[in-house]
Amino acid sequence: MWPWLERIASACWDRVRRYALTRRDEEDGSGSGSGGDADDLLLWSRDLVRHAAGEFSFAVVQANDVLEDHSQVETGAAATFIGVYDGHGGAEASRFISNHLAAHLVRIIWKGTLYLANLGDSRAVVGCLTGSNKIVAEQLTRDHNASMEEVRQELRSLHPDDSQIVVLKNGVWRIKGIIQGIARRLVKAALKEAARKREMKYNDIKKLEKGVRRFFHDDITILGSTCSCLHFNFPNFDTTSVDDFSFSPGSGIANGSLQITLSTGNITNQSGRVCYTRETLRLWDSKKRTVASFRTEFVPNILPNQQQNETGEGLAFILTSNLSSPRGSSGQWLGIANEQTDGSPANRIVAVEFDTRKSYDEDLDSNHVGLDVNGIRSVVQYPLSNAWPIDLSRYLSEEIYVGFAGSTGEFTELNQIKSWKFITAGDFDSKAARQEWTGHR
Repeated sequence: MWPWLERIASACWDRVRRYALTRRDEEDGSGSGSGGDADDLLLWSRDLVRHAAGEFSFAVVQANDVLEDHSQVETGAAATFIGVYDGHGGAEASRFISNHLAAHLVRIIWKGTLYLANLGDSRAVVGCLTGSNKIVAEQLTRDHNASMEEVRQELRSLHPDDSQIVVLKNGVWRIKGIIQGIARRLVKAALKEAARKREMKYNDIKKLEKGVRRFFHDDITILGSTCSCLHFNFPNFDTTSVDDFSFSPGSGIANGSLQITLSTGNITNQSGRVCYTRETLRLWDSKKRTVASFRTEFVPNILPNQQQNETGEGLAFILTSNLSSPRGSSGQWLGIANEQTDGSPANRIVAVEFDTRKSYDEDLDSNHVGLDVNGIRSVVQYPLSNAWPIDLSRYLSEEIYVGFAGSTGEFTELNQIKSWKFITAGDFDSKAARQEWTGHR
């Protein structure tokens, strides 16, 4: 096995819990029971269960006398394994695969990357949220179905002595005479489409008994999952990094660094923000059942103006929903707030400031670190080595950006970030992730 795949697999197999065997007849003590549908007794589902990287839901509708589908979700500290197995003419094969963790359709989420493999008439689909707040479906795997000419040719070439390897029966291509065949919404949508093709109503489909129902649609199993992990590592920054960030006017990338404030020309009384925008951080869910934890390391480079005897104003690591610097946020405001908005809960920003100028009486000195909530009046100020526990969900939106803000005043400095690493706590729990983070094996 490839070393990278071995690390993924080991993280999966060292699971916390087998979350779901999505059959009603499974009694494994793992809490796999699920809710039925009041209108359709052959449909059942479970909504929004936590896994290592986010949440999942599933829905199953039975058509055969014996449900052929098996599926499962397994989770470890740093990876999630998802499998869906179609029995094709019986449940024995799918049950065997499920019990032995082989995959008919496999998805592994590892460090925010989705790895997929599929065989047979199975498909993985991702839903992407567009700017108009609509979900667009994108197919991730290539279908392997006997209805496709290229697949039939492949089967015939693999079985040259079997003239009946694929047959056309009742207008449907079959292999050896066997038909190939959020989650609750997808299942119901599939059932409505099956009813439409038969010129029936969905309510009429629901009245059919299992076995009879088999002639209208196959067993259907859908497992949907979300991932709330965030993990990136920039040893330095160059032109290939530009698309990963948003930049306020005057910010950018130069000399291998993120330039938080203007670095050339007139750099007095400037403010800026640079945020990572390839993904957002899912800080907490709407039901506030969990709050994410994360670890970040970055190398700031604050260069005072050698032609001035003082410096200013400072740099900050920020968690925010707003990518833009407020108007009038130069000088003592550090690109975080301005005179009118300082301290307002509407700012929805938490910052760790590296303040290089004593701007008001409460500042410790002209070289300190502070924790700021919705403004520049630090909640606490400590030496750099200190850490502060804080429930960020009290102050921030559910989905946030991570980045940096900074400012200059009459006294100036260059505010740069030379490198940056970020990882959510669940990812960091794995040995492989810790080794990558620290550089030690």
